[in-house]
Amino acid sequence: ALRHYEEALSVAVEIDDLQGTALLQANLGNVHLTRGDLERALSSYEEAFSRFEEIGDYRGSSQILVAIGNVHFIRGHFEEAAHHYRRSIEGREKMGDRWGLGNSLDNLGVVEYYLGQWGAALEHAGAALRLRRELGDRPGQAESALNLGNLFAVLDEQVLPVQPDQ
Repeated sequence: ALRHYEEALSVAVEIDDLQGTALLQANLGNVHLTRGDLERALSSYEEAFSRFEEIGDYRGSSQILVAIGNVHFIRGHFEEAAHHYRRSIEGREKMGDRWGLGNSLDNLGVVEYYLGQWGAALEHAGAALRLRRELGDRPGQAESALNLGNLFAVLDEQVLPVQPDQ
């Protein structure tokens, strides 16, 4: 996969296909991520983000912000991951991308848990679950319910300041 993506990227750059370049950089990032090469994954995702921003593809840039956040999350850089997830949420709200918003809210809730921000984690995980229910996104609803259940399993429900969804 890597060899073919690199060949395709070379051609896309040569013919000045910015959309193709952005998509291929994202695909290269995915390959590097699955191979455990976080540095190259991050570099590819950042290149993809730059290209998406350059051509005004805010859906693509919002998706790549989640991928960048995921790399930071894997590295244990939770503040940096949260920053990218929040930026993704902003972009998705501006575009009205409610399906993607559910994913970004879930990711933010999970990283807030790791940061010890229990109330915010429950708020965002609960918002993701409500949104995904509203959209009829059954796989997303299952993911959000799992994340919210995990939060409640770890935290004492009697002490929590937020009860996002019953």
